[in-house]
Amino acid sequence: DDLPKIKLAISLHAPTQELREQIVPIGKTFKLEALMEVLDEYAARNSKGMVMVSYVLLAGVNDTDECAQQLCELVKGRPVIVNLIPYNPFEENVYRYETPTDERVDEFLKVLSEADIRVFQRRHHGRDIGAACGQLAKLGRQAPVR
Repeated sequence: DDLPKIKLAISLHAPTQELREQIVPIGKTFKLEALMEVLDEYAARNSKGMVMVSYVLLAGVNDTDECAQQLCELVKGRPVIVNLIPYNPFEENVYRYETPTDERVDEFLKVLSEADIRVFQRRHHGRDIGAACGQLAKLGRQAPVR
């Protein structure tokens, strides 16, 4: 089509609008329904295109079986690959989020897999030295903006 080389990735992190607004600050501006419309439009224009859906798992917040089922319902039949990312804590964790247990992550992944959702889990590369996904955010904000 007219945009053949464009790839699409969506940072979702919640299966419902209400929960997404609680954990994704920009979720109030970029509504879940609008994201799904963009995903569907992309899929319609790119028959071979898969959309990467990133989902950071927060212990006790968005890692429940109910959230897994809701996520299945949201993405079922859509050309997506769900990238599960266990939360990586960092020094100034103002929201007090915690990393889910490996067992909880496995259960969440199992629910999606059993619903025939393509899913994989991102591993914790760099966590031990504070360089995993999300852990470098504070370092990036320390330099003054000019």
